[in-house]
Amino acid sequence: MSSPEKERETQVYMAKLAEQAERYEEMVECMKKVAKLDLELTVEERNLLSVGYKNVIDKHLIPSSTSGEATVFYYKMKGDYYRYLAEFKTDQDRKEAAEQSLKGYEAASATANTDLPSTRSVLV
Repeated sequence: MSSPEKERETQVYMAKLAEQAERYEEMVECMKKVAKLDLELTVEERNLLSVGYKNVIDKHLIPSSTSGEATVFYYKMKGDYYRYLAEFKTDQDRKEAAEQSLKGYEAASATANTDLPSTRSVLV
């Protein structure tokens, strides 16, 4: 096995372990290393990357955002990640991802309507 392939395998394995331990920052770091190998990501790898970032957004970025604009941005990003997950999930998993995506977009819209002036570019 060549070096990039071995590195890929190792980092994907480590990302899965990090996910099981709910250590999402480490999961993201592992998947960033895979992305830097400049190889097309598999469906599983894309899913790991998306799950890692989604959880970092939920656990750290949304709770620590102090401006309406930042909060809207992160909720929209959360909606986007779930939408991406819904694109390749099936059956009940697809339905759940789509529902979570809608919740993210609705939270972004509600925050934008209450906390941002109508002229902010993030609303467009």
